[in-house]
Amino acid sequence: MPKPRLHKPVNVTISPIDRSATDMDDDAREAVRGTEFGADIVIKGHVVFRSVADPQFIPQGPSENRRGFVRIRFVDAEAKGYTPRRGDKLKKFGRRTVEYYVQQPEERGHWGDRDGHTLWMLNFIDKRPEKSAPSDL
Repeated sequence: MPKPRLHKPVNVTISPIDRSATDMDDDAREAVRGTEFGADIVIKGHVVFRSVADPQFIPQGPSENRRGFVRIRFVDAEAKGYTPRRGDKLKKFGRRTVEYYVQQPEERGHWGDRDGHTLWMLNFIDKRPEKSAPSDL
């Protein structure tokens, strides 16, 4: 079975969020005393930055976010026992140390002979998502 190819892959270090060790406020769906992360996972991925600065005007002044996505193969994630979730921390892209957070994992690259998706697209932002999606509970 051929695997999908990644364009210029680099090692991506991911710290999955540990929901069982994180004190969560059930009403607000956010961490009470900080977020706990599990052991680091290193996986090959293709990193794309969508925009360097996306100004959002709020009462405290303009807020700029860095956005983009990391594309990883489903078989690589499955082999490492990793399932992407909102709030996972991206720590390194190759040799570059970063601090980005997965905002929304998406299934991509559906092949009929694979019975489903072959790629994960991990949309990231430079700020930790405060609230989890209802499906993450």
